Amino acid sequence: KAIHSPNFSFLGESTPMRFYDRLSEDMVTEGLLPRFNIIEYDGIRVPFNKNHHLNARIPQDLKDRLSSFAAYCLSMNERNEVTNVTYSEDAEKYLDEIDRTADDKINGTADEVERTLWNRVHIKVLKLSALVAVSRNMYNPVISYDDVDFAYKLILQNTLKIVSRFKNVEDETEDAYEKELVRVLKTFTNKSCTVTDILQDKVRRDK
Repeated sequence: KAIHSPNFSFLGESTPMRFYDRLSEDMVTEGLLPRFNIIEYDGIRVPFNKNHHLNARIPQDLKDRLSSFAAYCLSMNERNEVTNVTYSEDAEKYLDEIDRTADDKINGTADEVERTLWNRVHIKVLKLSALVAVSRNMYNPVISYDDVDFAYKLILQNTLKIVSRFKNVEDETEDAYEKELVRVLKTFTNKSCTVTDILQDKVRRDK
């Protein structure tokens, strides 16, 4: 059976070191990574709350609202209908400003990773702020300025974090190449050393 307007959502968690070690520039330029919203906690480890099972309670009104929301979505989906999300005037101005900022970032760098990541910022802010608006009013969702502000701060933090990670990797690689070059030059300038000695040393290091 055909699926109209298919979409896929994925939620996962990992440790930063394991996660970032497996990222590559290809994941960015091919469009996979820019579609993720990555939230990283880099604060302190907080004390264990032994009473969490007593204090953590989902309010009944929240349960009711989520149930109604899920039922409404299923009903709309069965009829293949949608509800258009609009935005307030000040929200529209904020979104336009974000779009221009993304243009400036993309046009102001030759780094393809950074360009690709910024290319998704505006659309990701639109999607997230729309989701917030729908959660507030599923029947007539209107994106507010605060919705856009919340979404942009989250997406911006995510984007800058990923850009920083890739730049750090590039800097570390360049430092490694520079150190290796200096080492080889020092070895080569040693009069008692021959080119053969340098090649043999390189082979030993590779092994």
